[in-house]
Amino acid sequence: MTSAPDALIILHFAIATLLPVVTAALVTYLRRTTRLSELGYWPHQIFCGLLFGAIAISGTELGIVTHDATMNVRDAAPIIAGLYLGGPAGIIAGIIGGVERWFAALWGRGIFTRMACSIATIAAGFYAAALRHNLFEDKRPAPPIAFAIGVVVEVLHLLLVFVTNFDDVARAFVVVQACNFPMIGCNALSVALASVAVSIVSGDGLVHRENPPDINGVIRSRMLGVATSIFIATVAFVFSLMASFSVTGAKENMLLGLREARGNLEDVVSAGVEGSEDAIRATVANNYVGNQGFLVVLTKEGDLVASHKEAAITNEDAQQIYKSMTGIKESELFSLMMHDEFYLAVYQNIDDFKTVAMVPASEAAQSRDIIVLVTSYMEVIMFAALFVANYLLIKRVVVESIWRVNDRLEEITKGNLNVTVDVRDSAEFALLSDGINGTVGALRDAIAAESARIEHDLVTAKTIQESSLPRTFPPFPDVMAFDIYASMNAAREVGGDFYDFFMTDDHTLGFLVADVSGKGIPASLFMMEAKAELANYMKSDMELCEAVRNANWDLCQGNDADMFVTVWAGKLNYHTGELTYVNAGHNYPLLRHDGTWSWLDKRCGLILGTFETAKYRQEVIKLEPGDEILLYTDGVNEAFNVEGEPYGNKRLEEFVAGHTGLNPRMLVGVLRADVRRWAAGAEQSDDITILCLEYGVAPEATGVITVPATIKGLEELRRRIISTVSQLNCPKETQEALDHVVEDLLSSMVDYGYSETGDVGKVQFSYMYDPIEHSISMSFTDWGDSVDPINQGGGLGVSPDEDRPGIAMTVSLDEVDDIAYVRDGDRNVVAIKKSW
Repeated sequence: MTSAPDALIILHFAIATLLPVVTAALVTYLRRTTRLSELGYWPHQIFCGLLFGAIAISGTELGIVTHDATMNVRDAAPIIAGLYLGGPAGIIAGIIGGVERWFAALWGRGIFTRMACSIATIAAGFYAAALRHNLFEDKRPAPPIAFAIGVVVEVLHLLLVFVTNFDDVARAFVVVQACNFPMIGCNALSVALASVAVSIVSGDGLVHRENPPDINGVIRSRMLGVATSIFIATVAFVFSLMASFSVTGAKENMLLGLREARGNLEDVVSAGVEGSEDAIRATVANNYVGNQGFLVVLTKEGDLVASHKEAAITNEDAQQIYKSMTGIKESELFSLMMHDEFYLAVYQNIDDFKTVAMVPASEAAQSRDIIVLVTSYMEVIMFAALFVANYLLIKRVVVESIWRVNDRLEEITKGNLNVTVDVRDSAEFALLSDGINGTVGALRDAIAAESARIEHDLVTAKTIQESSLPRTFPPFPDVMAFDIYASMNAAREVGGDFYDFFMTDDHTLGFLVADVSGKGIPASLFMMEAKAELANYMKSDMELCEAVRNANWDLCQGNDADMFVTVWAGKLNYHTGELTYVNAGHNYPLLRHDGTWSWLDKRCGLILGTFETAKYRQEVIKLEPGDEILLYTDGVNEAFNVEGEPYGNKRLEEFVAGHTGLNPRMLVGVLRADVRRWAAGAEQSDDITILCLEYGVAPEATGVITVPATIKGLEELRRRIISTVSQLNCPKETQEALDHVVEDLLSSMVDYGYSETGDVGKVQFSYMYDPIEHSISMSFTDWGDSVDPINQGGGLGVSPDEDRPGIAMTVSLDEVDDIAYVRDGDRNVVAIKKSW
């Protein structure tokens, strides 16, 4: 049963052990759940340092005084603060605890260990801070590692007791022996429990099974296991060796004592004086063997003759000694128990007496224990130093090299095959670097070769796809009833958008725009199939809605990839102006009628390729001469700029409303350029396809002229434009107006487009002539700086157009019917339309 004082000691140690653990867990919890986390780094470190400094003081004051020393759990506070809450906090706590321990000797807290305890507590804070920064990189150590750290600090603490008391090693041993297990065990346990508590409170848990440990953790764990095994083996060997040495040393001391006593005893006996036994007693009474051993002189029958005066040997004791010698040869070591103490002994026969030298076994073991204890402590310190040194060396030579290799490999895996690995701290890493570089180089060459093959295949596919789309304009120059123009720009080398138009009989034009789901090769293959199916059925005699239904049924067959296509298909009777159309899930087109654009917002059925039994209806409207219809895919209204904003239907409607007089080619061109301008800097997210048809007008007559952007070149271009216009039966006053516009525009292009670079660029002029409407649409393109010649004030200044505020027109609307400017990539494009 535990006595009251023992229970009090246990309670003191339990409180001192758990107090820093609970405090560390509480601080961690409060930082997660309260405004304590808003403290800056240094205020938090100072707060924790002061808090754990107070805990270190309590460890001293709750300690138990023994042999002029204080058993305590003081060092756990700065270790826990430094490891789990921050290096500066540990240093502050260690300094507070160490300084207080120095002055605590004034009120009875152990003067003998004063210096050792103070130095150890201060060192504990610095040690924990250094480990946190260099060894654990601000991460929490695992509980076994934390326990080992606590052991190392306390071993250093107790070893300092010897170092600071070289003049009284025996007393230092007594103090250390008394404090050894309580202080090492409780401090180490406190540090380990804090690791557990803080991990749980912080939500990290103790075991992370989902991921393998990092190499640092593996190295630390393996090195700790190796160091522990070597420590146990060496300590066991030293203990065994020193046990043998201590017994041998005790025997030598006893034989030495017998040799010294022999001469004295023989002199007394040989003198033959009366009262020789009294003389023997006087000789032996003050004769020590070692520090606490003594001699006992017996008769041949075992009766007591003499012994050391402090040994208190009785005749019964003498008989017990005599019996223990039975069978033992002279000078042979034997042992016996006497007065509840274990003794080692040897005897020799001196004349008629048996002289026995006896030494307490504890005295013989003391030297062994001191050496084993000090050796064990030195090994702990040595292994700890080697552990840290080897770990840091391995980290620098191996781990950091692996990290550098992994950093380069991460860039390579992200697609940057131009990265090279150049880690050459050792022959092995140099070989690894060369191997990785060789592999990446081979991969890069293979990818380049495959990319070249794919590029060739894509160019071929693009050529095939483009050749499948009508690209000759005007497509039906002999038909004077309509003008049509279309273009398709794929987001990738090949795309899924397509357009088509064809004659179904001698008075009907079939035309359509479609958008296949997805992009690239799969979309292009499905596009070819959809185009063929729709064209075949639309050229038949069946109703348009039936043609679309049959095409949908065919596209659903074997569509394992779940591709689909949106379609707007129409048939125009260009004799009557009757337009029949089916909108299968496609964008609403825009229709210009009487100079106003509006939406054709009728849906006629589901997208094609999804449900083979889907049904479709057709709508019919009547077009009047001059009506124009604009079809497009969602690459137009869903074109995104760098801010992620789409072009949108509203912007599209506003744009066409501002360009009501442009023919199909011009309208498609300026709209495509405006979409590009909107998305400038952003990757094209989808295919862009636009088709425009104007009813009741003759197809365009076109021509293209390109000249250098010089005064001489522009004069030549101006003469050729006037010559071309004069051949179109254009009235003289119209020619003069156009000449004025052309002169001003060309001058502006040269003055502003190339003024800064000084380069000689080029200007391209193209025109489209409408013989029915008697109008000409002209386009001027130059590759100069991004300058809007319409808004330049130098040389052209004319009043702004009231109907389109914000655009300063260079000419009045009496001279032209419509004028527009766009920046198309690296080109400036100005379009003009003039009727007469």
